[in-house]
Amino acid sequence: ESCTNATRRYLDNALSSQMDVERYIEQLRHARPVVQWNVRCFHYEKREFWNVIMNLLDVKGWMIAFWQKKRQQQQQQRDQEGVV
Repeated sequence: ESCTNATRRYLDNALSSQMDVERYIEQLRHARPVVQWNVRCFHYEKREFWNVIMNLLDVKGWMIAFWQKKRQQQQQQRDQEGVV
């Protein structure tokens, strides 16, 4: 079965001798199988909870808004002092 296999033909070209190929295939046969999982989630759904968390994590945006509000309050205070 393995004589006509594409992998076998590749190994024939990749390894230096027929014995190396045979040895490599035997090692594969006797090795324990390894199962490897790669999972990707393509289900994207925005929920209100995550929007709140993301807004809380937006520190830069929060700081900008904070300083803009502080400047507005200072300007209002200066305007009130000028009127009096």
